[in-house]
Amino acid sequence: MGHYFTLLLLLIICKSLEAWNCTVSCKCTNFTSSCCGPQKTQHLPIIGNQNATELVLDSCGSFPMDNKTLQNFSSLKELTVKRTILLYLDAHPFHGLPMLQTLNLTEVNLSNAAMHQNAFAGLPIRRLFLANNRLDQIRRGMFAGLMNLEHLDLSGNGLRSIEENALANLVSLRFLNLDNNHFVTITPYWFGVMLRNNSFPVVSLIGNTLTCECKYRGMALPEYQWFSRSVILTNSSCMVNPAVEECSPPQVEEVYKVVTVRDLQPLTLSCLLSGFPRPRVSWILPSGLQLFNKSFPPFYNEDGTLHVPVVQSKFAGLYACMATNVEGTAVSLLNIVVSPTPNPPFITSRPVTSPTPQTPTISKSLRVLLWTAVVLICIIFLIILFCILRVACRYLKQHLCNDVSFNRFVDTPNILTLPENPQSIPHIDERHGHVHWSRENGDDTVPRVAEHTDGSYPPHQQTVTELERRTQL
Repeated sequence: MGHYFTLLLLLIICKSLEAWNCTVSCKCTNFTSSCCGPQKTQHLPIIGNQNATELVLDSCGSFPMDNKTLQNFSSLKELTVKRTILLYLDAHPFHGLPMLQTLNLTEVNLSNAAMHQNAFAGLPIRRLFLANNRLDQIRRGMFAGLMNLEHLDLSGNGLRSIEENALANLVSLRFLNLDNNHFVTITPYWFGVMLRNNSFPVVSLIGNTLTCECKYRGMALPEYQWFSRSVILTNSSCMVNPAVEECSPPQVEEVYKVVTVRDLQPLTLSCLLSGFPRPRVSWILPSGLQLFNKSFPPFYNEDGTLHVPVVQSKFAGLYACMATNVEGTAVSLLNIVVSPTPNPPFITSRPVTSPTPQTPTISKSLRVLLWTAVVLICIIFLIILFCILRVACRYLKQHLCNDVSFNRFVDTPNILTLPENPQSIPHIDERHGHVHWSRENGDDTVPRVAEHTDGSYPPHQQTVTELERRTQL
């Protein structure tokens, strides 16, 4: 009897130790720990039994998950968190669970913003469930190091895109569940180019509305033929359509640009981009308001071009042009700088009612140059005129002032230039009083002086007589 009593006491002690190691609001057994339930509260950290292999956190309200949240779960193989709000999923929150094989985070309100990039990096898990959360994109590195992962469930999220090579490290993946998301196009580039030993994952895309506007990228390449065979779709008629162009993501030519505009002037903004199908353009104003193809006066988004009829100084700031198509989104930033318009000059006189034509104004320096040119032209003209007059005077002096013979300016033929050796006075015929010319030496150039009968000379010959006398002297 004492023996049975001892065993019962030991059993009670063991149960007490288990209860002592179990967190309040949790139910712990040798292999299972279940917390919360209808109680809706959870005390942190969650302390469990080191022999427990399964932990269920159901309806536990809200709390963050980091590397100190779960303690004493070194043998845990399966962790389930559901109907709970994880405020934040920190980096490496499950590294204290070296034996973990299944991680189920369903309906925990998990978003890309509330999850660290290295939340799952390097885990030894084989199954990962992230269904019914708020993930919108799968980025490269999110599942880095999950070399043993075979089953990945991303169904029921708001996924629109998966970056290229984001799933390239999942070499052991056998099934990928992408049901009931918002995919409009798919591509095998998600998995990169890797040799998988002829074992490729099955990709389920049921419940996604895929577009037929463009041909899915890489589907026609020989190395990705496995993807066409492995994809499960509601409608697979648009997977390979050689009649249309291949899908391409949006690309902008200028990521950042500064635009200067004057106050009270119109402004038109547009971003140069490419992509197929043609991206849809929306604008984000400095106030944070996003304009799609609609108007919000004084801003008008007309087919991707933003118009502002009259710019004001308060409109300055950073504007974002977002181009989106089925392949992704690209952003171009435009920094608008508004410079003030110069104030008009102050007018003291009475304003003119009728418009008057404005004469062009000439600057002071230009006026000085013009006057200098006029003075130089006048000086050059006077110099040229002086030279012309001087040449004309010389010409007239040479042709009109030459020396002429004396007898050309004497009216009487008796006034002649006397020779150097005058001859004797010629004889006078007293009877007639005429002058007789001497021809003794053949010279008839010297006239003879006539004399009246009374012994006087004619008046017009007195000069000749005086000249003869002076010559003899």
